[in-house]
Amino acid sequence: MLPIIVLLYKLYFAIGNMRLSKELSVMIRTPLAECPRGQQAAFLFFNGVLKVMEERWTEAQASLTAAFRSCAASSPKNKAVILSYLVPVKMLLGTMPRPEALRRHKLAYFEPIVAAVRTGDPVALRAALADNQYRFIQVKGLGFGAGGWEVWGRVRRRCRRA
Repeated sequence: MLPIIVLLYKLYFAIGNMRLSKELSVMIRTPLAECPRGQQAAFLFFNGVLKVMEERWTEAQASLTAAFRSCAASSPKNKAVILSYLVPVKMLLGTMPRPEALRRHKLAYFEPIVAAVRTGDPVALRAALADNQYRFIQVKGLGFGAGGWEVWGRVRRRCRRA
C-alpha cells in the first residue's frame, strides 16, 4: 500500500493539489517500520513537506528528520532534497546547521544564508536568498518549492527581529 501512497503523493504534489494529499497519511495500514527504507523515506519526506505547507514546523522537522535518517547513504541527491526543506525548518526553530555539514551534502549555497541569520543581518540575508531563489522555488521539478520559499520568508522575518 505504501508504494501507491508515495506515487499518489508525487502526483498530487506535481499537480499542486495539496488538499488531496492530506488524506493519504491516514490510509496507511502497515506500520512504516515494516516497509522498505526507501519507501519510508519518500513517505516521510512528502509528509514533512505537507507539514511545511501547513506551517506545522515541529511536525515537519520530525518527519523530515526521520526521512533523512531513513534515506540510503547511496542517495545523496535525495538527502540534499530532504535537507533543502529540513535546514530552513530547523533554522526557523532556532537550530543553525554547521558549515561542514552543509558542505558534506553539497549545500554550501546555504552558508551565506546561515551566516546572515547568525549575525542578524537582514540585508545580507535578502541578498543571499535572492542569489539562490531559483533553488528554493522549484525543487527537483516537483512544483512544491513555493512552500519552501515561504519558510525562508519566516526566517527573514525572524532575522529582522533579532
